[in-house]
Amino acid sequence: MTIDNGPVRRLFEGEADGHYTLPPDFAELAAAAGRLRALPLPADAVTEETLKLRTAVRRAAEPGGTLPSPKALAAAYAARPALAELARARETAAAELDRELQAAVAARADEIIVDHLRPAQEETLAEAAAALQATGGVVDPASASQAVREASAALERLAARYGAVRAARAVLVRMSGGPVQDGRGHYAELRNLRDLWVTVGTWQERVPPWPEDPVGRLRWLVTSGAEPWCPTVAEQDGLFAERHPSPADVAKRASAGATR
Repeated sequence: MTIDNGPVRRLFEGEADGHYTLPPDFAELAAAAGRLRALPLPADAVTEETLKLRTAVRRAAEPGGTLPSPKALAAAYAARPALAELARARETAAAELDRELQAAVAARADEIIVDHLRPAQEETLAEAAAALQATGGVVDPASASQAVREASAALERLAARYGAVRAARAVLVRMSGGPVQDGRGHYAELRNLRDLWVTVGTWQERVPPWPEDPVGRLRWLVTSGAEPWCPTVAEQDGLFAERHPSPADVAKRASAGATR
């Protein structure tokens, strides 16, 4: 499968690596452009016909020899513009297929997030919690039992999967235009980010409370009381509006409460 669009290509690479699934009908769309680009172009025969002509001219020096006809070489030269146009037409068609795939992915971003990425993330976090419990808090798996070593290896794999799921969501969010209200993405991953990082979004914002390494961050997500989620853009903006109502919304709520 060859996809020219970088973000879309990474989305399909995550599926190919088994981190999550995508709608089945996307496979044909994704394969079409690759098949087209893989079709070989007819060979440019100018070089071959030139060598043939030169060989025939040399043989013409023999007794009774005659000069060869240049028709084959002329035909090869004449075919060059058509070959170039064929190559351009192939790439134009493949690029159109790429754009169709990108449009289809963007149009179904919510479906992919809800039906494919969200279950993958929830499964990943559940498996991480089980693996973390199996390690018993052992820091050095090399000196631990086989079961602990396997659980530690599972955490490495799950951290990679979690990162792939989050990266895929980020691609879909960008393709669909991104959030309107939560422009800084405070509710893109955690429902309760501000409870865990009280200075976020202020002038006192410093280092986040989670470790930088993927496994350490996954441990933190499972053990810190964090509430990770995989929202659509509308859900993300909806939570922002709920947690940070505008003055008009506050007044509207107050008015509604007063009339009850």
